[in-house]
Amino acid sequence: MHSAPTTRALFFLLFVAPPLFAATEAERHQKNLENLRDRIKAVQNQLIGEVNRKDELTLQLRDTERELGSTAAALRETDINIKYGNLNLEDLREKCSESERKLTGETGALIRQVRSAYIVGRQERVKLLLNQEDPALVGRML
Repeated sequence: MHSAPTTRALFFLLFVAPPLFAATEAERHQKNLENLRDRIKAVQNQLIGEVNRKDELTLQLRDTERELGSTAAALRETDINIKYGNLNLEDLREKCSESERKLTGETGALIRQVRSAYIVGRQERVKLLLNQEDPALVGRML
């Protein structure tokens, strides 16, 4: 009677167990394959997200570079305007100094002419204006 259970166990091990192990091995491989597919899909989705992020950053960089170029151009224009403004300012200062010199010279000449006229006494009105002892008297005399 030992032979019947031993035969059954041997039959089970030889004919029934290998297909069961094979089915279990195939299921395990199938699960591994599904896990790999899921991981590949997750990596692909992550890669798509990274590509989209890269594209977004590239657009931001391009916009920033354009703004930087515009700002640099405006800065150059401002520098040129400042240089021209400084040149104009220097020119105006020179003209102002020249006008002040002319005014000083003409004022001195006018003072000399008025003194000469007063001393000579040919022009009574000038004498009265420069004398100015009594304003009421000057007003009546004029």
